[in-house]
Amino acid sequence: CMYWDVLLQRWSSRGCWLGSNSSLTHIHCFCNHLTSFGGDFFVPPNPIDFNKVWSAFTSLDQSNNVVVLATVCLMFALYALGLVFARRADQRDKQKVVNTTIRLNESNQDSSEKRYKIFIQTGAWRASGTTASVGLILYGENGASQPIFLSKPEHANEIFFARGSINIFNILLGQDLGSLIKIRVWHDNSGGSPDWFLTQVIAEDTTTKKKKHFLFNRWLSVAKGDCKIAAEVRAYSQDDKDRFRHLFYLRTDKGFGEGHLWLSVLTRPPQNHFTRCQRLSCCMSILFAAMITSAMFYN
Repeated sequence: CMYWDVLLQRWSSRGCWLGSNSSLTHIHCFCNHLTSFGGDFFVPPNPIDFNKVWSAFTSLDQSNNVVVLATVCLMFALYALGLVFARRADQRDKQKVVNTTIRLNESNQDSSEKRYKIFIQTGAWRASGTTASVGLILYGENGASQPIFLSKPEHANEIFFARGSINIFNILLGQDLGSLIKIRVWHDNSGGSPDWFLTQVIAEDTTTKKKKHFLFNRWLSVAKGDCKIAAEVRAYSQDDKDRFRHLFYLRTDKGFGEGHLWLSVLTRPPQNHFTRCQRLSCCMSILFAAMITSAMFYN
């Protein structure tokens, strides 16, 4: 039994109690104050006696639980099969995590080197990765860098620019470019699947810790998008007229590719520590918990 507390602006049971004539269909209330009051029902869940459940397996023909048992066994079988494929995918993802260093001026290896950390994010959708060799040029207030080629043959065991990946390159330059203004990225259209959806590039000055965001959200491809394999983008600013479109792509990629528990079993980013096997196990736990909850409230 509850009444509406005008001062607190919420329902309260203070001063009200349940009468002895209450039933499943009616509530008998007593209150020691003159207020408008009402009742609140709570449907208790059905208790599950697991001893009775296990004993019912000895007489499946009488309990009519054959279909339920078959469904649960099938789900466990699919889960075990899914773990095999998820484990293999997790092992492949380890090869897609790239964190390497590129020194452009071998003769200058002293403390005067300028270091930039470049984060290159590939789209999370199907066939967004590329097999082509990628290059870029950084443009700053004090000039431009020489072409930087990111796909090195000595890293044959690593898979560069895979779908949903963020590749990290530590670039050591012999000059200080100053504040970065724009960046040019291209690829040579080589390999069996050269089409590449480039989401964004983040360039961090490791000395000042300042980051510049270059939002691409476009295909670098001869067959998709604007059919170009090179693009030049200025550093992102709050006044960017395409701000909403860029943010929409970024949030969608992250939301479905990483944040959605069920879809991310297939689209999990390689650098994420939450593995596919763990995601699949969480999905199965939620599914079985929902089944038990449904049984508890089944009439």
